[in-house]
Amino acid sequence: MKIVQVLTKAPVMGQVKTCLIPHYGEVQATLIYQALLWSQLERIISEEWTVELWCTPDDQHPFLQQCAAHFNIQTQVQQGEDLGQRMTYALSNTGGSATLLIGCDCPMIDKALILQGFNALEQAQLVFSPAEDGGFVLVGATKMPTNLFTAMRWGQTDVMTTIRQRLRHQGLIWSELPTQWDVDYPEDVQRWQREFGGN
Repeated sequence: MKIVQVLTKAPVMGQVKTCLIPHYGEVQATLIYQALLWSQLERIISEEWTVELWCTPDDQHPFLQQCAAHFNIQTQVQQGEDLGQRMTYALSNTGGSATLLIGCDCPMIDKALILQGFNALEQAQLVFSPAEDGGFVLVGATKMPTNLFTAMRWGQTDVMTTIRQRLRHQGLIWSELPTQWDVDYPEDVQRWQREFGGN
């Protein structure tokens, strides 16, 4: 079985896409976040893999329930103190299945990229799709190392560089997909609207 995990937050006003709030306001920033999640799910739903929605702080928000019902997918609750722990927990609870984990704010992730990720895992232990901002928009594994994401400085421009160093140090074999961009700032929203029509 192949699994695609989508990491998301409950779209509570003032708590999502906070870097957009000064430009768009809390209501519009929340609506943008919801639109990103919905369009992400539309792009990746496939009979070839199972999609799971991994939610924080829980999965009870009406919009998350609406997504789960509309796309007929299961929800899970994220566990861990920071992003690294939450990703490691999700990727470690797959029963040994090849698994990809993505966020909900990268318009470039589609079925073709997901398929590339799963194909990469046939040869590599892990797969990443780096982000233009120095992080990554996709990570996949068949068996997730427990300490790869420990004590990371998330949100910094050296995240992927640090991960590569750790992968080499641990002697792990990994593959990298093409670098992508995600939606964090107003100029990213404009790029999303320009290139994808906001979908």
